Parts: sequence; structure tokens; C-alpha cells
Amino acid sequence: MQADQSGATEAARKGADPHRLMDGEDPGTQSAQAAHQWLKAYAELLELEADLLDMIAERMPSMSDEARHEAEETNLPVIVTQMERFRYRLEFWRQRKQELGVSDSQPDGSPT
Repeated sequence: MQADQSGATEAARKGADPHRLMDGEDPGTQSAQAAHQWLKAYAELLELEADLLDMIAERMPSMSDEARHEAEETNLPVIVTQMERFRYRLEFWRQRKQELGVSDSQPDGSPT
């Protein structure tokens, strides 16, 4: 049980760090295709968290007071923190894509 708790604590810490990179993520890349890949990945993760938040908000009114309180104290803050991290990283990659001179009509950097 202790190992599970320390693993969960570490996962929560990592999830809350807006500067934490995903495996393989290189903020210094010169590749427009890589920038597009990371934009897409963070957009997908942000959408996933938003869906989870919507589902919890939908279910909370029918939950017992105890369960609702626990969800408010633990589940919601974790999801909101993750969303903040994903928004931060998504904005980083939007800026990086712009620095690389890639327009929205050229998401992968290929010529139009």
C-alpha cells in the first residue's frame, strides 16, 4: 500500500508541474512537424481532461454529500491542475510553431 501511495503522490506531483515534458518532447526542436505533433498531443490531452471534468460535473448532483465532498476535494483539483498544465504546454507549442514560421494552413510545415 505504501508503494502505491508514493507512486500516486509522484504522479500527482508530475501532473502539476507545468514545465514537465512528455517523453520525447524537445522544446528546442527545429522541426515544424514535431511542433505540430506536440500541439496535437496536448490538445488531445486537454480535451480528455475537459471530458472528465464534464462527466464529474454531470454526476456530482446525484452523488451523496460525502462522495461529492471527496470529489470536490480530490478529483476536481487534480483534473483542473492537469488542464492548466496542458494549456500551458499547448501555448508553448503554439508559440514554438509560430517561431518556426509555420502558418495554421501548414500544420506540418509542408508547402501549400
